[in-house]
Amino acid sequence: MFKSRARFLTFFSTFLVVLGWIVFAVPVRAADYDLSIRASDIEFSKSTIIVKDKVRIYAVVRNIGNNDMSGYITFFRGTIIVANPQQIQVRPGKTIDVYADLIVPENPFSIQVKIQGTDPKDQNSENDIATTVTIYPDRDTDNDGTVDRLDSDDDNDGLSDADETRIGTDHLRIDTDGDGYNDKVDIFPLDAKEAIDTDRDGLGDNTDPDDDNDGLSDEQEKTKGTDPKRQDTDGDGVIDSRDFYPLDPKRSVEEKAKHRDIFTPVKAAVSAVKTAVTNPEDVTSKADLEAILTDLAESATATVEAEPIVEYASDLATQPSEEKPQANFFNQNHVILSSAAILILVLLIFGILFFIKRRSGTGKIQQAKTFIKERAVDRLQKIRPQAQPIQHQAKSSSHILDLKDVARRKQL
Repeated sequence: MFKSRARFLTFFSTFLVVLGWIVFAVPVRAADYDLSIRASDIEFSKSTIIVKDKVRIYAVVRNIGNNDMSGYITFFRGTIIVANPQQIQVRPGKTIDVYADLIVPENPFSIQVKIQGTDPKDQNSENDIATTVTIYPDRDTDNDGTVDRLDSDDDNDGLSDADETRIGTDHLRIDTDGDGYNDKVDIFPLDAKEAIDTDRDGLGDNTDPDDDNDGLSDEQEKTKGTDPKRQDTDGDGVIDSRDFYPLDPKRSVEEKAKHRDIFTPVKAAVSAVKTAVTNPEDVTSKADLEAILTDLAESATATVEAEPIVEYASDLATQPSEEKPQANFFNQNHVILSSAAILILVLLIFGILFFIKRRSGTGKIQQAKTFIKERAVDRLQKIRPQAQPIQHQAKSSSHILDLKDVARRKQL
């Protein structure tokens, strides 16, 4: 078309001059009623948009018409209305700021602002809607103020994101397997049934029958009262399975029983209690009984036979301090038996006296010697009635009766 380069340049220059004259020299007649909004007029209160954070959206509305106008501004997140429509009134050539608050969603989004319900009616509706670019919100999983894309430990569990990727745990969850243990302290972070391995033998404590690997099973340790999570419960340097006294830090080797006299202390205490029982008037206070009880209790631990006495002494000690201990059933029986014995003895004596009185034939009680003499004389008279009665002469030896002679004659 153009035979030379020079002609082309001349034509192109002329075209630019004519176009410039048309744009700048010929005035463009503005519409009478026109409100306008642009995407560049939409801003956020924060430069970093973080999920679940609250941000404020600002927008600028312009009146590029020749007359006053009013209308409504509505903010949308996709098809969802962010806030209720806001009424505006703008003079020609002026602007007005409007805003709405937004809770940042987890997924990408865009904000759209619409001019609606203008009065008078907007003559140019093409500039009544403005939409932002798609916004990809940042996350701050551990809420430490640093977004995840800049944070080396997103969930703040003590493991870096790189370590969690290597282990296979979720860098956005503190407890990946949901067993209640932080991924860093969880020996089995991907096993919800296990978390701790006390003895580091590769078996979780829930599966391992001997958590501390001290030679005693967890069940045996529960029976003994030792700690199934500690090899040396009392901390004396000897593991529980080898410690004869696993709950006593002062000893661990079995001690042989020492010889001791288990009878003398008990006898002494028993004697003291018997004294208090048989002589209650000697016990003047509750303190005396408590002292007896203490002595008996210390010595009675060596023998079962002392238990009844301990119980009796306990009963005495529980009596009011101002009262003396009462006599027991044994003392009462002793008094009754003694009284009965005395009564029987008295009756026996009276019986003997009555028998002697009756046999003597007199109304007086005679001495036993006189009675025997009279009985011997009567007997002799029966054997030999012709014999002369024996004469009793005072102060003479003939009145003495030879009992041996009487017996010999009886045999004849």
